[in-house]
Amino acid sequence: MHHILCSILGATCHLHVSLHGCLQTQGDIQNQFATKIGLNEWAENNNIIVLYPYVKKSYSMPSNPNGCWDWWGYTDKYYGVQRGVQMQFVRSLIKAVSGF
Repeated sequence: MHHILCSILGATCHLHVSLHGCLQTQGDIQNQFATKIGLNEWAENNNIIVLYPYVKKSYSMPSNPNGCWDWWGYTDKYYGVQRGVQMQFVRSLIKAVSGF
């Protein structure tokens, strides 16, 4: 978890990234993943900011018809490490929000 300054609260906050499962894209369930899993209440009570990045479905190469985060290598051979395309995207979100 990363620590960031919450300017609204004037306090240091933590950052949590929550990745949805397959068939839980915004097109499948709108924002229910972010609003129904209970993280928002927990985060608010503990000075935590939660990021909810979403994956889009893809029916062409690279094929990902269920909108899953890459756990089998459909994006590239680095899918399971920080050099993977999706993890680099998540890292860019963390950097944009936290400065880290």
